[in-house]
Amino acid sequence: GTNRLSKIESILVDLDVPKSFMRSKTRLIRRESFRRLLWEKLENWRWHRPDNALGRAFGHYDFEDNVERALDQMVDKELDAVMLHEQGEHLAGEVLGTAWNEMLLDLGHSPAELMARAVRDHWADCLVTLPSLLESQDAASLHFYIGGLTGMRKVIFPGLLSAYENWHGSNDWQGLAQCISQGARHWSEIAQQMLELYLSEPEQAQLRIKTMVETNPL
Repeated sequence: GTNRLSKIESILVDLDVPKSFMRSKTRLIRRESFRRLLWEKLENWRWHRPDNALGRAFGHYDFEDNVERALDQMVDKELDAVMLHEQGEHLAGEVLGTAWNEMLLDLGHSPAELMARAVRDHWADCLVTLPSLLESQDAASLHFYIGGLTGMRKVIFPGLLSAYENWHGSNDWQGLAQCISQGARHWSEIAQQMLELYLSEPEQAQLRIKTMVETNPL
């Protein structure tokens, strides 16, 4: 998982491994981990084969006749989407600075921490990931993205799920684009307000952040 990958990357840094090798090795490790994750998702979906976003994503590949080839194709495509998310994370991080990570540590294992992570993830994806998928009209990756949303991210951004279902039913790319553009603005504002709350009154941050996010879904 992510923790294992981070540990391996740290070891490579400590050993003063050339960056070009680190990049290729990191991608290989990430690819193997991601391939295993996709395989597990596929096997879980196959139990009942529901008509959902994840199943629609799998439907873009030939899993019935050539599982290994389909899995390799899907891994390569979705790893590119992961890289898009990281670009969005970088842009959000430039705005939020190091104080954001300090805030996450202080929030500990609380609902406010989960909300903070979900807000930043949505902001990053509305900045880069989703606009890129829309620009290329990448239906397969869009289905997979929505199918991968769980927990807090679904709770605070129900509008994205509604826009996705509308797009799926009517091929309304424009309506989905408007939702994503609105999301970029909304989650940027919420993330920065969360940080302001933490910096002004850190002892009250957990409750105030939780309340703010609960009252400002999109």
